[in-house]
Amino acid sequence: MLKKMVAIRRLTTDYDNEYSISRDRNLWNKLCSSMDVVEDTESAIKSYLKRKELKDEGLKYLYLYGLLQALYAQQIALNGICESFGLPCILNEPGLKQIRTDRNDSIGHPTDRHTGTYHYIVRVSIAKNGYELLSFDKQNKMTHRNISVLKLIVGQRKAVKNTLLRVEKKLNENLEKANKG
Repeated sequence: MLKKMVAIRRLTTDYDNEYSISRDRNLWNKLCSSMDVVEDTESAIKSYLKRKELKDEGLKYLYLYGLLQALYAQQIALNGICESFGLPCILNEPGLKQIRTDRNDSIGHPTDRHTGTYHYIVRVSIAKNGYELLSFDKQNKMTHRNISVLKLIVGQRKAVKNTLLRVEKKLNENLEKANKG
């Protein structure tokens, strides 16, 4: 994924022409910031995957909260890259939407999203690979979910890869137009 980002960075600097977004400083800054955040969050995700199982409860929460927040921030930044090139919003893609829902239920807004549903991470279940989430609705009906952190990461990486491929294709098309014109 980082190799694809390097290619996109190269293409964005190589195409200083009528299609270049560098002429719009606001858009350029959005793109550069978004690319940095995608790379930075990928670094955080890699570190999460390298770590060993922890015994310290506080650190388990810190790593889990950090990972889920990194996934969320990466999606927003990836969408910023798409917006910079006039590509469709990716945030409504079902896989990405589910990752944000799991994040919101678990750590984003577990106690009040004006839905009347409340969520609890089962403390003893937290492991590097995932955790259990209990939810109670307005009628006090409980649901139980096993959240696989590894599946969240795999799903997100697939979406990131596909999106970066679309961005690279759009950049190459713009370069071809500029070279013909």
